[in-house]
Amino acid sequence: NHGDMHALVFCAGLNKNIYSRLSVRFGNDIYIRRGVSAEAFTSTLSWDDHWQMWKEIANVNMVEGVTHLIFHTYTHNPQEKLLPPGTSLGFSIGSPFLRGQTWWQYMPILTKYFARCSYMLERGKPVSDILWYMGDELRHKPDQNFELPFGFKYDYCNYDGLLNRIDVKDGKLCTPDGIEYKALWISENKRMRIESLEKIAKLIEKGATIIGNPPDSIATLSGGKSAEDKFAKLVNQIWANKTKGIHKLGKGKVVVGMKIDEAIFALDFKPQVKNDEVKHQANAGNTKILWSHRRVGDTDIYFVCAPKENSFGSGVEFFGNGSAEVWDATTGKVVNKISQQKGNYVRTYLRLAKGEANFVIIRNNKSEQKPLSCSKMRPYKLDTPWTIVFPKGWGIDKPITTDKLVAWKDLNVSPEGKAFSGTAKYSTTFTIDEIDHSRQWSIHFDKVDMIADVYINGQPVGVIWSEPYVLNDFSKHLKVGKNTIDIFVTSTWFNRLVFDLNQPEEKRKTWTLFGPAKDSKLRESGIIGEVRIVSDAE
Repeated sequence: NHGDMHALVFCAGLNKNIYSRLSVRFGNDIYIRRGVSAEAFTSTLSWDDHWQMWKEIANVNMVEGVTHLIFHTYTHNPQEKLLPPGTSLGFSIGSPFLRGQTWWQYMPILTKYFARCSYMLERGKPVSDILWYMGDELRHKPDQNFELPFGFKYDYCNYDGLLNRIDVKDGKLCTPDGIEYKALWISENKRMRIESLEKIAKLIEKGATIIGNPPDSIATLSGGKSAEDKFAKLVNQIWANKTKGIHKLGKGKVVVGMKIDEAIFALDFKPQVKNDEVKHQANAGNTKILWSHRRVGDTDIYFVCAPKENSFGSGVEFFGNGSAEVWDATTGKVVNKISQQKGNYVRTYLRLAKGEANFVIIRNNKSEQKPLSCSKMRPYKLDTPWTIVFPKGWGIDKPITTDKLVAWKDLNVSPEGKAFSGTAKYSTTFTIDEIDHSRQWSIHFDKVDMIADVYINGQPVGVIWSEPYVLNDFSKHLKVGKNTIDIFVTSTWFNRLVFDLNQPEEKRKTWTLFGPAKDSKLRESGIIGEVRIVSDAE
């Protein structure tokens, strides 16, 4: 809803270096809106939209506060006789989310991921440290690249929120809905209203901590000399003769002359998250895990994802008491129940591939924490020949047998075959001499571009669509002796659209209003590299 001031929009380009930094905190927390909707995946239309890329962009923005993604765009194609993939937008902007996509049959897998994250991110209440007051003047756009030191979060607060939604309880700022903050940060306050100063003075008197310097002048001409005198009196009451440092005032504190990161550490605020490889400082680089924190009763919910364009592996400590479970956001399964209480923190180990996300759930209980068990991985390399079958009429009419899995564009086939877009079937066999069904069995791929639907002995195992390219726990489908594996791999439309642009119009088998450039290089599609069956054995 573009008319709703709280439904702030983010535009996440498909360029891997472009990530939105438009904040959605305002209105979500101070006004306790359960969800924040945002226009998602607005991009330069390329038809090379990978779910992995969409997932990573969504993760980053969900950490920032988005809970409800609205695709830009869904296109209705009422005419069945159109060549695939059909229309998109009439111009070059938009995500081709439509039934003519190669991957449309798998679409519920992607939307279930977003729905699962949305559900979890709208439970309970957000947990933040600093309430950032945006000031009394009209220019309320903050620095979109600003970050607090690692481990801390902030929310925005406007003039109405300060006057009508903020109070003090047990030395912390709080809203009527029970959201708490450790301090109010006034970052830009050259001019302020008397009403704002009066409210800040009352908050300090009740025990609040205020971080910020005195304003220079009143933010209105209303009231004349009387208003100016009252303004000066309030400024003097809060900041008079206060040098750089932390000053007690009434039951509260006023921090003067310090940048926000310096103030946070001077006040000895404890971070919500601590990362083994990161000291708690701003601009700590790509070793930082990305996270957000919500609380439901006595249960803490942390949403975590790998840094942009990076994987992540490290011990992480989360503020909380009890035992932790790590939930795979992609599958909804519990993947780790190993944690250790360290003071006021619960420590666990996280290993996240690029674009991967987990929920860390900390329950306030005394259940036994499981020790880390040591196990060895026993790989079974699939080194028997693979047969690849492509649908007829698209350049590869006969099955291909190969010992080496390479991208379709690198196969020894016709130019039309190299540009195939759609779904191809891979098949091979492997032999296992004995099976211990009590152990976990998994299948590992070096790379899949972009979706792999895996069957073992005719039984569905699962669908892979993002890193890590691993499917776990299918021992029940294995048997002693020869096993068959069939994998249906689906690509994007990109390569075929490029190929058809270089053909006479009457020979083209695809059509859309806007697509890739005619001289674009073909992308890698298919299974690339090794495939391994792995069991964890003591």
